[in-house]
Amino acid sequence: TGVGGSLRFRYLAGLAPRQRGRRTGAVARVLVVGVHNPAMTHGVVKAVQQAFPDGGRGDHLSFFFRPHPTAPPGSLDRVEGWPAVEGDLAPQLEEFDLVVTTGSTVALEARFRGVPVIIFRSATDLDADDLGNMAPKGFLKYASAGEMREQIMRQLREPGGESADEAGLRDSLFSAVDEQAWVKAVGVPCGVASR
Repeated sequence: TGVGGSLRFRYLAGLAPRQRGRRTGAVARVLVVGVHNPAMTHGVVKAVQQAFPDGGRGDHLSFFFRPHPTAPPGSLDRVEGWPAVEGDLAPQLEEFDLVVTTGSTVALEARFRGVPVIIFRSATDLDADDLGNMAPKGFLKYASAGEMREQIMRQLREPGGESADEAGLRDSLFSAVDEQAWVKAVGVPCGVASR
């Protein structure tokens, strides 16, 4: 994500995250986020569907799907029975109790907004995600297909908020970008370039 990621997430600096934990609704809202790799998106959707064959109804869950905005043609863009989440995701994140993905930058954004995140790891995926090495212990939770149900239910029960280590990580990852340097390098203001 580099500088582009820093621009996209600039609003997170100084944002007070929602206290982590389940919203007050009777049905927990779980957002499954697709990634640019179609096989990985199919993998996480399949793992969630296998973990909750009744669609989550018996556990008072409602699943939603967000396709990756730049996924190649032929990628999964809808999941039967799961409402699609479209438009600018940032203001919608806090409507969810949990985000499940395979490693999208949305995981960072959700986590820094106080929404718990589970990163799906299949047995065949190469883990090239450096975030786990630099994040505080427990910052992101990981689950295989066999662990998915247990991990989703645990994350929906587990309260918590942003620790000092997490706030420090947020501040170091998403430091401010000098507007003049950006315009000189890219030729347009930050707000225009980050849309």
